[in-house]
Amino acid sequence: MNTKVKRKANKYKKTKTKDNKKKQNKTDKTKGDDSTVIKSKYLENYEENNTKLNESKKKKYKKNKNVSRPLTKKEELAIKKKKIIFKFTKWITLLAILIGGIIYAMLSPIFNITNIYVEGNLKISSETIISLSGLSINENIFKFRTSDIIDKIKENAYIDKVEIKRKFPDAVEINVYEREATFALEFGNGYAYINNQGYILEITDSNAEFPILEGYKTTTEEIKEGNRLIETDLENLGDVLKIMEAAKSVDANISDLITRIDISDNSNYIL
Repeated sequence: MNTKVKRKANKYKKTKTKDNKKKQNKTDKTKGDDSTVIKSKYLENYEENNTKLNESKKKKYKKNKNVSRPLTKKEELAIKKKKIIFKFTKWITLLAILIGGIIYAMLSPIFNITNIYVEGNLKISSETIISLSGLSINENIFKFRTSDIIDKIKENAYIDKVEIKRKFPDAVEINVYEREATFALEFGNGYAYINNQGYILEITDSNAEFPILEGYKTTTEEIKEGNRLIETDLENLGDVLKIMEAAKSVDANISDLITRIDISDNSNYIL
């Protein structure tokens, strides 16, 4: 009996020692794995720190490299001279290009006028307006000043406003705004047509059925195409326009029946 018990006890001890050895081997393995993980992490951190240090050193080196010594007066003067020379040459080249472009535009046949258009004219013919302008076919489109052309066309009393447009490369457009005759003055053996603003538009032998203003104060010397009535006549003309508007509001055709208006007495206009 005793021998059996002893054998069992020995077997139990042996199995227990084997189990303990296995556990110890496992723990040793896990410790070894942990240590390798720690080593690898440590190596990674070490490499990262080294790269960061190298980068910071490179940056510092670049900064130190860029920091230059203070310039001497001679060096400063030399730099200023270079800048001045550079600016001067730049502006000279730009000016030369501009002058060359202007000369080319003035001489090139591409910019010769081939068409002149007139818009907005009813009373004055297009041929008359072109003749007044002084523009001609095959003239260079850059050779005239628009202000000069406007002044020439406005010599005709019927022309109130003028707009000139260059239509590149070879056309010119003239837009005109005309005055309209509304009244007539008896002048010598003929008549002087005027508009609502008192501009004398035309002196003619016949009356185109406009209402005739009598008793005006403007002298015969002042009655010329393009001139305007004197101030007192302009005031009386304004009153006449109000009377005509009032008459039209009553009867649209009543103004056609008014043939003469005496404005000699501004307190008593006679129709």
